[in-house]
Amino acid sequence: MSVTNEKYLVTARRRILQPLWNAMDRVLLPHLPRGICMAVSGGADSRALLEAAARWPKRSLGKLVVISVDHCVRSEGLLEAQATVARARTLGFRADYVRLNSSIRADEASLRNGRYDALRAFAHAQGCQAIATAHHQDDDAEGFLLDMFGYGGGADGSAMAAVSCFGGDQILLLRPFLSLPRQELLGALTVLGVADYFADPTNQAGGSRRGDVRRIVGHLRRFEPSVPERLAGLSERAATSLQAVRHLALACLKKDLAQRQVIVIVKQDLPRTVLLEALREGLRQIADEQEDIRCKISVLQEIIDVSLDLQNSPSASTKTLHFDLPKAQAVVTNNAIILKRERSLLCKI
Repeated sequence: MSVTNEKYLVTARRRILQPLWNAMDRVLLPHLPRGICMAVSGGADSRALLEAAARWPKRSLGKLVVISVDHCVRSEGLLEAQATVARARTLGFRADYVRLNSSIRADEASLRNGRYDALRAFAHAQGCQAIATAHHQDDDAEGFLLDMFGYGGGADGSAMAAVSCFGGDQILLLRPFLSLPRQELLGALTVLGVADYFADPTNQAGGSRRGDVRRIVGHLRRFEPSVPERLAGLSERAATSLQAVRHLALACLKKDLAQRQVIVIVKQDLPRTVLLEALREGLRQIADEQEDIRCKISVLQEIIDVSLDLQNSPSASTKTLHFDLPKAQAVVTNNAIILKRERSLLCKI
């Protein structure tokens, strides 16, 4: 290769990596001195994080380690985790892999919880105060549609936060690439000549909810390339709105630690969205760590309707109604909704 071509290639690599480096400067650099554990599955997105970090000019200013998780769902998973660790070590990172317990249910939520438990344990073992993932703009777009279809996603379609607290142990979760489309990450891999990343067929398989939504986003992009960016923008606005609603909802809550219950104060002038979020937050507060107590919105709406009806009925001042919820109970009066753990579960605590 001629000197001119070599200089051109070096410049092209720097230019394609610069947006990734800028994002890492904003999100990762402030936490780098305390140690960051990068979660790398070996797929295209996380491989872009690994390769960009290896060439990041600020890499030496702190500790970066790598972990790959084998979910024990596919036979190829272990080999992929081993290959990812081998690549990370070649790039000069301390790296290792962990395997999830094969008894974990194979649904997306259970695997995600198991994966994050493993990431957090590895970060503690390595003395790192943060975990970095390669979530990007398209993930927020897909999350918005997942919520719209009732499949999951962020609360009310909310975008993920670039920096968030991870559980109750002060570990931070960092997502530096949320402002970047997936195509930009793929472009970086192409210019770097990296093509040996892995593809999880379950993400594309027919019948997979995330795979279905991913295909929908792909079809929409053909009509209008900016659709993922616009969906991600809607997701960001949903997150901002939800934050404001939660602030008002928290003011409606009173926690009774002795009784393992939360009281939602109901007022006629409060918007229903605030009361709904207060019920959701109340259920989260009476749940155990990492436990997910969810309830259909229609049921929570019915509880709110009953409470407001009791307020409007002078003869119902002493009346109470009971609702059985998943792992919890709701006691409705004319001025409050009391959320408590199910009796059978309280006996086990």
